[in-house]
Amino acid sequence: MPPLAAKLTSLTTSLVSALLQTLSYPHNHKEVVKKLISLLIRLDAGAAARSTFLAARTETARRLVRTIRFDGHIGTYISDLAI
Repeated sequence: MPPLAAKLTSLTTSLVSALLQTLSYPHNHKEVVKKLISLLIRLDAGAAARSTFLAARTETARRLVRTIRFDGHIGTYISDLAI
């Protein structure tokens, strides 16, 4: 079954790519993220799932930090950062 094995490899690669793209979506809920990561781990793409998830969360955190206004009061700014 060599022709089937070659097709399976390319299809697995495209499936992993699609799952990673879905994982990078910033508005995923916790259950969706857990399901996507478990599927990626089953496909031996755990490291790629980790790096994609952390990169997406890092970008979301940076975007949110940039929206916080600094009005000169450090305590208020730190409180807004903590929230």
